[in-house]
Amino acid sequence: MDRPGTSQQTDKVEMFEVREHVPYQAELTRAPTTYDEESGDAYDSRWTSAWKAICQLFNMMHHMLVAIVVFCLWNFALTAEPNGSVSNLQLHIVFTGTGYQLFLVEAVLTLHRHNSWSSHLSRDGKRVVHGCLQLTGGFSS
Repeated sequence: MDRPGTSQQTDKVEMFEVREHVPYQAELTRAPTTYDEESGDAYDSRWTSAWKAICQLFNMMHHMLVAIVVFCLWNFALTAEPNGSVSNLQLHIVFTGTGYQLFLVEAVLTLHRHNSWSSHLSRDGKRVVHGCLQLTGGFSS
């Protein structure tokens, strides 16, 4: 029997699914890709394409700056003496500058996903090239 002034309450049972040992994965929100029916290709959104282009632009500028620094080091070291002779200090500048500025910087850039010349390599391929460039840079400096 119901008492006056109280409403009949029904017991609601909520069911929860318990998952153990499942890492949390945030839901990714992405713009839908554009699908070309003729060729069957899926294209990224405009923002993704623009971001990739910006990253590739900065990567190209970084490579150019590395090349300019190495060129300036070589130019200074090999044209410092008016008679054209090269001293041990000048050879040290050439080898150390090339080792540190060219090989070691390129080794670090190899692992970046937007790097122009290593983007097509697998992760293991990038690691092998990275190690070889590190060894070459270490030995030359």
